[in-house]
Amino acid sequence: MGVGRFPRGRISPRVSVRSHHWGPIIVALRGKLDWESVESVNGSLREHQTERDVILDVWNLTRCEPAALVAILQAAMVRAENSRRGFALVGEPSWTAMDAIEANPATRSLVHCRDTHAACVALRRVPA
Repeated sequence: MGVGRFPRGRISPRVSVRSHHWGPIIVALRGKLDWESVESVNGSLREHQTERDVILDVWNLTRCEPAALVAILQAAMVRAENSRRGFALVGEPSWTAMDAIEANPATRSLVHCRDTHAACVALRRVPA
């Protein structure tokens, strides 16, 4: 098994969605995130990004492949810009993932917060 790869047969990250009628939709990931799960996570985000602002919560990821997270964030940020909706990341996936996010010009401007309340406040300030 190579570095950054997860064993075959593992379960993709569990995705839960919660929202209130007054705020952003929160898409929370739990488990392991790798390249094999990018499309399913993107699908979940895509489903909700036309409705309202979206917060991606990664606090409960147990393992995270940095390049996979960057790909998800980059696609979500493009969709948010195109739909004039806000998008934010909540949590600390890993120091390597944060380095990858900050190193990528497309994700460098990401709204990143430690908790969902701070993300809600930050999204209210993001110009539409």
